[in-house]
Amino acid sequence: MEPAEIALFLGETLTGGYKPAAFLSAGAFCGAFEAVDPASGAAVAIKLRKVSRPSPDADREFRDEVAMLRRLNGCDCVVDVLDSGQHTINLQHPATGGQFPVTAEFAVLELAAGSLTQLLLAAPDLGWPERLKLFRDVVKGIHQMHLREIVHRDLKAENVLLFEQPSRAKVADLGRAHDTSEPPRFAVEAYLMGRGDPRFAPLEFLWGQGTQGRDSQALADLYLLGSLFFEVATGVGITALITNDPLAIMGANVHLTEAERAEAWRHAIPWLRDGSQNAHETFALQVPAPIRLRATELLSLLTEPAPNARVPSPRGGKRQHGPWNLEWMLAWVDSMRRVIDPTQRRAYLAGRPRTTKSSRPRTRKL
Repeated sequence: MEPAEIALFLGETLTGGYKPAAFLSAGAFCGAFEAVDPASGAAVAIKLRKVSRPSPDADREFRDEVAMLRRLNGCDCVVDVLDSGQHTINLQHPATGGQFPVTAEFAVLELAAGSLTQLLLAAPDLGWPERLKLFRDVVKGIHQMHLREIVHRDLKAENVLLFEQPSRAKVADLGRAHDTSEPPRFAVEAYLMGRGDPRFAPLEFLWGQGTQGRDSQALADLYLLGSLFFEVATGVGITALITNDPLAIMGANVHLTEAERAEAWRHAIPWLRDGSQNAHETFALQVPAPIRLRATELLSLLTEPAPNARVPSPRGGKRQHGPWNLEWMLAWVDSMRRVIDPTQRRAYLAGRPRTTKSSRPRTRKL
């Protein structure tokens, strides 16, 4: 967002009485401001569409994001939308001096203390109990989205917001998300043109695969959770490390036919698995020894190049796991937290039913 546009919004009172008071950050098509809710007096965040970059696709994404956030309101690990609307600004033409109206869409969100990216940069010595807690919050947020048939498709630390009282991480920035109960909004080729951040993108996206089918999109979110787990440990994107140059791969594949991309993807899976091994070793060096094996197993599972292999196989007659209900992943993270966090271990033991001498089944002597 250009300085002139920031200054323009800072001088406006938006529909509903919201007054942007401070600029927070900007993305490709939106800017974020801190403001005050005129009704409650509480500090809120305002997400505003840039008037300097008009785009029908971006307008549609913005409206769809607000609609999905409204569906997810009440999910404790997804950011809440509080209000939304449109605001008309009269701009002056530099050549003629005449005025013309421009409409900016906006959404009012709960105000975060910062992003996960900011925390990882500011606190490189952040302990693993806290890292696992934050990661679990994100897993729960994606779980809550999946239970409502919504996939994120652009998960990274930058899109995770941190809140205080209570301390919690929440999934945010659903601009690339999709309600899978609705038809796809964009053709598969759109994902080869830079939708989302290629440093963290599911590997199949670089070959234009896995972007349309309902289950394929949920499996892509599993990769993104693995990518976030890697980022929480190392601070970098795993896709960039595995492929070296994801943008070059996307550029090479964009000119291929759909059939050629599918064939290229099949040939790529073996060397991607080889490249993943180096990433897994890098990850393992950052993880405490008591949970290193289990953490690396989870990372390997979630970032498996073949999407259908990203869920654990059932054992001992247990029900089949899937990419939509992520209780199995929450349990996996909880098991690691109990190993390295004494408070979690005590809480777990306190909640287990005790087996006493009187409650044990008696065996009769013959």
